[in-house]
Amino acid sequence: MNCLKIARHIVLMLIAAALFLPAAARADVVLLQEDFESYAPGSNLVGQNGWASLDPATPGPIYINAGAGLSTQVAPGHPDPGTKNQAAVTKALSGSLSATGKTILSFDAYAFSPSHNYLVELVTGGSNPEYGWSYSGPLDPNCSGGWHLYATGSGAGNCFNGPEATENPVTLEIVIDADAGTYFGRVSDVSGLLYQSSDFAISAAQIAGIDGVRIYFDYRGAPYGQDGEFDNILVVTGVPEPAALGLMLAGILPYAVRRRRAKTARGGK
Repeated sequence: MNCLKIARHIVLMLIAAALFLPAAARADVVLLQEDFESYAPGSNLVGQNGWASLDPATPGPIYINAGAGLSTQVAPGHPDPGTKNQAAVTKALSGSLSATGKTILSFDAYAFSPSHNYLVELVTGGSNPEYGWSYSGPLDPNCSGGWHLYATGSGAGNCFNGPEATENPVTLEIVIDADAGTYFGRVSDVSGLLYQSSDFAISAAQIAGIDGVRIYFDYRGAPYGQDGEFDNILVVTGVPEPAALGLMLAGILPYAVRRRRAKTARGGK
């Protein structure tokens, strides 16, 4: 096998690595990671590990406890039987979103049926613009009984309300592509990809302004006391584009091969 063929094989291997290696093995930067395992069962998330109440209008507690739908410790593990209100908490990201590559918000969720409204989203200043997924209960007509792409500029009707939307563990994602100036949402479970939205525009200023994650639950209205569950919230930024990485390496490696050949011809090592 000659050097150029070897170089091409290396390119393919590196592309595969960019596609399939976990974030920890690439150059991604983790801006937030939360699995709720470090909290005492039954404790209020507000005031712990940087999670703060959003505003006085939504002071309700968000309890941490063992999940009924997810087999882990989750938020919230159970409702507050004395509170018919709303509850929202935010936590600041550890840094800014990358101006290149992709930023991905992902989290696991379980929606009971019937259920209230609840969401996880990337936010600016604790509120809008916002980019996340909301479960639409009886108080939200957008996607009643399903997951709604709850994001600035996406408009209405971006819903996943198939049979897998409730009583089924799912992973929800928001993918922001800074290079393309777009974002989209997707839903998957153990069987694979269930839904992917269209692309929507996002500006560089909007990307730069995102500074936190918000969790929200609405306890109002019937059926009172039914909640969803969230776990494994993760925000990573600077995720490289595998195709761009491959093209870059395809250009660099043949140049390195030519230099090696020239050096060998001159008697160098």
